[in-house]
Amino acid sequence: MIAEVLRGDVAPDPSLPRHVGFAKGSSVLDAGNQSVIAEAVAFLKTEPGEPLVAIEGHATPDEGSPAVVAELAKARAEAVRKSFVALGVAAARLRTAAYAAERPALPNDAETARAFNRRVELRLCAPEQPCP
Repeated sequence: MIAEVLRGDVAPDPSLPRHVGFAKGSSVLDAGNQSVIAEAVAFLKTEPGEPLVAIEGHATPDEGSPAVVAELAKARAEAVRKSFVALGVAAARLRTAAYAAERPALPNDAETARAFNRRVELRLCAPEQPCP
């Protein structure tokens, strides 16, 4: 399933391993995040052609000022990138982007939705797609 998710063949879903969640105000990876990342890395090590991977950081408006939210989204993406590199993925394959609170997956009108929106999303970049 991870291959289809990373390729974008499967619609995003909170239970799928392309989603790395974070606690409010944090860019620290917890044990659950590490298992998601390990599964993604295992897939990437077998993927032919070594495609590029987009690591997209997100945050929510309730996590601080716009500048704080932007920095937090960037720190989340960077934490995931560093974890991928530590697990053996070449840094040249990884592209990070930070979208702050600009691209919520769900409306930010409830705490459960905001919790889901505090995330990093992973996706493979097809040759014809721009990759951050």
